[in-house]
Amino acid sequence: MLEIYMENSNGIATSLNEAIVFDNNVLQTGCTATANTPTNTVRLNKAGFYSVHIDVVIANNTAVAGLVGIQLYNNNNEVSNAYTAQTSTGNTNLVAVGFDTVVQVRPSCSMIDNTANLQFKIANNNAMVYFANVVVTKIA
Repeated sequence: MLEIYMENSNGIATSLNEAIVFDNNVLQTGCTATANTPTNTVRLNKAGFYSVHIDVVIANNTAVAGLVGIQLYNNNNEVSNAYTAQTSTGNTNLVAVGFDTVVQVRPSCSMIDNTANLQFKIANNNAMVYFANVVVTKIA
């Protein structure tokens, strides 16, 4: 199990398609899911299924109202069922977004490394990230 988070009362400006950086490690048991903070990547090192939960307090960092959200990437590939967004009217209009999903890591061998590298990237508009929390648990 792994839990990491970031928190900044002033918000951290994060560009569209940029990964959120986590700077606090709450819990890391074993070597199955790892992250050395500060980091923008969670590594899933062993074959199996993982429950991935993220919740974020975020605001749109543009002058007009619009969607702001997060998208999960696995090895730089968008995970289609792992996206969420809300409308925010500006950098002081905070919204809460989050999702739960399951990620599969296939077995590796001497020729193929199937380690998964997860990143949570800003979607739709530039953002101010005030809080982000990720919990990864191996379930099978």
